[in-house]
Amino acid sequence: MTRALLLFALLMVLTNTLTKAQLVSEKFTDTIFSDNFESDKGIWKIMSNGDNLFLIQDGKYLLQRKNPKSSYSVFPKWNNPASAFEITANFVLESTEGPESGVGIIFMAQADGTGAFVLEINSKKQFRLKQLVGVNFKLLTGQIKTNGWVDSGFLNGVNETNLLQVKASARNYDVYINQNYVLSFTELAYKTGNIGISAGPSSKFLVDQISVYIMESDSSAQKLQTINNVVLPADSQAVLLEELRVLREENKVLKDLIKIYQSEKKNTKGTKSEIKFPEPEKHPE
Repeated sequence: MTRALLLFALLMVLTNTLTKAQLVSEKFTDTIFSDNFESDKGIWKIMSNGDNLFLIQDGKYLLQRKNPKSSYSVFPKWNNPASAFEITANFVLESTEGPESGVGIIFMAQADGTGAFVLEINSKKQFRLKQLVGVNFKLLTGQIKTNGWVDSGFLNGVNETNLLQVKASARNYDVYINQNYVLSFTELAYKTGNIGISAGPSSKFLVDQISVYIMESDSSAQKLQTINNVVLPADSQAVLLEELRVLREENKVLKDLIKIYQSEKKNTKGTKSEIKFPEPEKHPE
């Protein structure tokens, strides 16, 4: 029994270990996802009700969580295909209220909603890292009595920009705040996962960019998969469907002309055909 308990304890240490030594050495140079919120591309949630106000204006994504009791997660209409990547996001905090109120980035979010990591900051120049396990959060930083919050001299204050950054590779993670290394950890549970934004209870903040980068060696396959994963806005879908309809009609006309040409060629037996193939109509881009 004692041996089994020791093995279990060792497994827990190995599967989730915080360190002060960087674990990710890869360089992530190629962009597979980026949004600077210069316009509403239709991939982020826009809403206004008693609990939330989310809108894009003036090159920023404004998020206000009015509900004082619970947080809210916002995910883009994009699936992250990469297992090794870097995520960066700029946050401008206006306010956070209460011990559970913070804002930040979500990464490695599982499709079934039972797992994810959240890196948060608050208006007290504190950060914390937590993990969603099933339906509950487990604190990966700090102590229970401080709700996991840790003071940081790297954080800027209210109404100032804070850059949050996470590098991930081979189930290892390095965390940075304003380009300063903070901590590393290892978690064996997830191979891939999606990204998002976390709005804590009674919080108000702006995001002016969020990006995901991968290694150059992974670019071709990952970028192709990324294109397939993007959900286009409704107006873009309508344009593409119309273009597809026109192309199909032109293709049918060309097939009919080829049949006529082949028939005329058989009938003339060597005489030169007078049929000319019209050029397809040009459609505005």
